[in-house]
Formats: sequence, C-alpha cells, structure tokens
Amino acid sequence: MKYPKAIEDQLAEVTTIIGKWPPDADVSAEGVINWILQFDEADFDLALRVIRNLNVIGQKDIDRGLRVAFSKLSRKALEKGARITSRNTLFAAMGDVGKSGAMISYHFRMNAEVSEENFLGPDTIDFIKEGKIENIVLIDDIVGTGHQATREINSVAGELIPLGVKNIFVLTVCGMREAIVEIEESTKAFTFSAFEYSSVDTASSLDSSFYTDVPHDSRSALLEQLKNYGTICYPKGPLGYGGIAGLIVFPYNTPNTTLPILWSDSNEWIPLFRRVKRLNGIASYEKQFKKATDQKAKQGEQPSASSQDYTLTLFVEGKRDEQFFDFFISYIDLAKLVGANEVEIVSLGTNVLSERLVRNLVNTNKHAVFVVDDDYPGAAKMHARVEDVAKVLKLKPNFLALLDLDRVQRELPRLGIQELPHNDRNDLHRRIEQTLFRGGTGDRVSPILKVLVERCLDHDAVREFIQALGEKIAA
Repeated sequence: MKYPKAIEDQLAEVTTIIGKWPPDADVSAEGVINWILQFDEADFDLALRVIRNLNVIGQKDIDRGLRVAFSKLSRKALEKGARITSRNTLFAAMGDVGKSGAMISYHFRMNAEVSEENFLGPDTIDFIKEGKIENIVLIDDIVGTGHQATREINSVAGELIPLGVKNIFVLTVCGMREAIVEIEESTKAFTFSAFEYSSVDTASSLDSSFYTDVPHDSRSALLEQLKNYGTICYPKGPLGYGGIAGLIVFPYNTPNTTLPILWSDSNEWIPLFRRVKRLNGIASYEKQFKKATDQKAKQGEQPSASSQDYTLTLFVEGKRDEQFFDFFISYIDLAKLVGANEVEIVSLGTNVLSERLVRNLVNTNKHAVFVVDDDYPGAAKMHARVEDVAKVLKLKPNFLALLDLDRVQRELPRLGIQELPHNDRNDLHRRIEQTLFRGGTGDRVSPILKVLVERCLDHDAVREFIQALGEKIAA
C-alpha cells in the first residue's frame, strides 16, 4: 500500500534510523510506521524525534558493559578485603525481577564465567544462613531513579548483615548518575554501572540533545506534548517512572523510566518496544533472611576463649564513615592498639538502624561497638534506642572530629579546592563536608578520604577515640 505523504516523506529516514539499531532490536520499518501513525499528523515529527534519539543498547554492548562494571566491582571487593570468590559471594537479580533480570543475569554468568551455583536460589540460600557469604552482588540492566533500589537494599541489608554479609554491590549495565548517587548516599551498597547517563540524556531536560534545532522557548511545549501522549497510554506516569522521560531501550525489555509511549499497551496503545511482566528476585527471599537472622540471634555466639583472640566489629552508619574507617584502622593499626586479632568495619546506613537490627547484631557479634554520628536530625532519639541494647561510641559531629581541620585546610589546594572561609569550627566542619563529600560517589570520595587519614589526623583526638573505644570494649 501507499502511505500518506506525511509518512511517505519520512520512510527513508525511518529506514536509516532502524538500520543503525543493533540487529537484536528486531523492529521493522513497518512496525515503526504503525507506531508513528498513532500520533496526530501534526505530531509525526515529534514521534520521529523520539525514535531518532533512542538509545537502543544491543547485546554486544551489554556484554561489554557487564565486563567493565564487574572489573570495577572486583577491585572494590579487593579493597574491602573480601575478594570475589565462588565460596564467599552470591549473585542475585535485583528486586521483583522478570525477564529483564533473568536475561542480564544469564549474560553476566556467561561473560564472567560464574557458575549457576553462585546465584541465589532455593539451593544456595543456605550458604547465607550458614554465614558463609561475605558479598552479595545485585544485578540489573539499569538503575533509573534509585528509589526502588534504595528501599530494597536497605530492607534486605537489615536481614543480611547479622548473617555475616559484609558487602552489598549493585552491578548494572546502565545507570542514571542521580540514581547512583542516591544509592551510594542512602545505602551500604557500592554501585557499578558501565554506562552512566544524566538528565541531559533524557527528554526531561530542556537542555537535552533531544531538543536540538528546537528554539529554547518552544521546548516546554514539546515536552508537554510528550506528556499528553503519555497520559493516554500510561496516565500514572506520562513520562515514565520518576518523570525521567528516558530514551534507553534493551532488545529484551524496556525500563519503566523510559517514555511510556514506547512500551505501554494501555488504552489500546501500540508499543514499539514491549515491557515484560515481572517475577521474583532477591526481594522474594527477604522473609527467609529474616527467619534465619532471628534463629541466629537466639542461638547467639560464644565469646572467644582468649581475650586477645577476637574480631572487633565496628558498625558505622554511612558509606562515608565506612570508607573513612577502612583507611583509618589500617593506617593506625587499630587492631594492635585495642588488643584485637582483627577489626572489621561494617556500614549499616541510618535508614536501617532499627532496634530489631541492633539487637540481632549484638546477639550475633559479641565484640561489637556502634560508632555513630551526631550530625543529623533525629540522631539523639535514634541513638538513645541503640544505647539501650548496645555499646555506642558517639562522634561529634562525625568522623571529621578525628581530623585536624587546620591541616585539612592546608591540604585543600592539593585536592583542587580553594581554602574555605568560615565563621567558627562548626561552620568549617559543615563547609568541609559539603565541599568534599556531598553528592559524590564512592570512587571520587575514596582518594580524598585516604589523603585526609594519611595527612590530617588530629593525634589528640585519635588518642581520645582509642581510649573511649577501649572502655566500650571492656564494659
């Protein structure tokens, strides 16, 4: 048949566009034309603009991305003293994962040559219950907003930590930068995405290349029209989950953060790329983790026969604290100073510091001290609950209390930062924290913390900390 001229004129470009997509995208020119025909004729150009800016990520790129991300993750595990091995690590799909997670997990196994026996399932969950697993690696194709991942990680972390899991890693092909920062800031997990994108890679930002050749004062109207069509096919999120208006598509599935006009089939809308239903991932095992944690807490853990033969566990609240104390305990040889065989640092995250978790950790870790910050709203109330059942050492305001701030000021130029004006010591604390750490991922912050530990410790404050810690251990 012959298409209307408004479409006929676009056939050559449509053919060129899909010719650049990976072969496994499996989309025909006819399928694209049928999708465009759903739009009003005046908006055919808008539909064409959408497919012109799509980022269709094929299997070759996925495989390459998984290798890159896993290489970064493995280096971090080495830094944490828990090298990824078949004996201490389990891999699991993120969330309530369906075909998307299953496909990513399968291809990850093939690329990393990981046995199926190292993936979480009915036959391997016992390894966690028996305390044999140090690392959990959660796999997904993309982290979009970070909200869902943050909730899930904090939820399962509260059950996994008492069972001996020290590290949680998130491994994805793609990640929105804002989502990665949220996960890093709000959970104990370290996140590794091979390809990092930001809002300028979506249709939600008026500065995006999506609006190339569109006058700036006309871009809002174009975005509004995308919302109008999105409202037809997906009223509860016209621009996709979180309002991201993403443009990423995988051959086997489409993220829910991508524009719904591409994947939704509601109200008889014809999707260009379908989105699959979802099945069970790691979240489905949370009840079993909880049951195992409660059983271990009831059994308890016998103290070592020798007072010198024990591992001291310092539970800290956030990712920055964990990174700082990892460098700190190594640099000053804290284990030797407090008479322990070893000192471990485990991040909990303030979001999961519940009374139930604290009780379970105390019951399963006889030599444990909670090192907490005193610099956020609600800290006093939360710490009061913890102190009822555990040994608590407060830092005022946080680990920066162990640093000589004058030395920090002198080191700032070496870190590419000008000296910070301030009114008093508290103001300087705040400015240093905001300048060095806010909104930065672990890879950026880690070298800064290493420099601060090696060059800027306040030796009087460190002696007081060690003395206070010794008193807590002996109590």
